[in-house]
Amino acid sequence: MLRRSIATGFVVLCLGCGAGPQKPSSEVGKKAVSGSQPAAAAEPAPAAAVAKLICEVGESEREVADEILARSGNGLLWLVMPDEQGRAERSRTRGAEEVRAARRLAECLLKHHDAGFDPEQSEGFEKFEAWLDTHVGPEHGETLLSAGAAYFASLLGATSGIDAMLDVPTARLLLERAVAADPRLRDGLGPLILGAYTCWMPKPLGGAPETGLAMLRQAASHGGDLALPMKVAAAELCAFNLQDRALFDQLIAEVLAAEVGAAPFAMIAQDRAESLRDEADDMFLED
Repeated sequence: MLRRSIATGFVVLCLGCGAGPQKPSSEVGKKAVSGSQPAAAAEPAPAAAVAKLICEVGESEREVADEILARSGNGLLWLVMPDEQGRAERSRTRGAEEVRAARRLAECLLKHHDAGFDPEQSEGFEKFEAWLDTHVGPEHGETLLSAGAAYFASLLGATSGIDAMLDVPTARLLLERAVAADPRLRDGLGPLILGAYTCWMPKPLGGAPETGLAMLRQAASHGGDLALPMKVAAAELCAFNLQDRALFDQLIAEVLAAEVGAAPFAMIAQDRAESLRDEADDMFLED
């Protein structure tokens, strides 16, 4: 059951992480992040234009954050919802490449704020925290949020479980700083990710479903495009880990009763809620 919640929990996160543009801001950025080299015959971009680009994908912090979130979300979707027509391995490989690209781009954006950023944290987590204090304050919420999302996304594509767990404190710190700066940034994507993760993580490993549930409920109360995904996360991860069937039923009913129109995140949330309603008897222990 826990293995099931791992995969579907990350699907919930994808709802928010894929909210950026669905393609790179420029062909230059697309090549830079994917690691491919420009064609030899391509005309070099004017020096003035290159100078304005941040990490070769945008002219502002917001544009780069858009690209990081889009790559993180798309990569996660490929990882947890692989192609069912015999190309599952290719889909997972593509997803892993995409979340790694998002991670590299996030590191580039952090380094843009100060060249002394150390992606390897060779001097330890406390040094990284001090660097963040000095160079990436609350006025840079877009950087904090997108980098935190990218670090979390890269956990699923990691080849080493130990390396992935070492990244968790960094991911949490970035998102906690983003939430402290502006909990409503990107319709509450920071609380969505943190709340879902806090509910998903087993208690012996630091999970706190009551805390995660409160975070998701508070964020959902503000409305916005991610309000229903937050309720789905609260039902699937928090209510499940608390084994609170009444809470689960209440949250699922609220999602299914909502008027969503053509809002894509809300429609996906309702589809997931319908699936969870059908799975509920298997998710909860009998009294």
